[in-house]
Amino acid sequence: MDTTVEIELLALRGVTWSAPATSDPSVATVTDQVAPIGTRHDLIRLLRSGTVTFTSVSTGTPPKQWTLTLTVVP
Repeated sequence: MDTTVEIELLALRGVTWSAPATSDPSVATVTDQVAPIGTRHDLIRLLRSGTVTFTSVSTGTPPKQWTLTLTVVP
């Protein structure tokens, strides 16, 4: 808890990603920053015990979904 996890969603070959959404903002929050080329630099702050899932969708054809599930333990 009270830890920060850094993730990076790369913009490759014209494909970009939506801002990661959290399934439970009481467990973890996301600070999203986008570089000029479209790569996302996100900080996930873990707030309390629980399980939280983050998802993002690509702009490619067909769109792809990225998912990250974190379990926070004391």
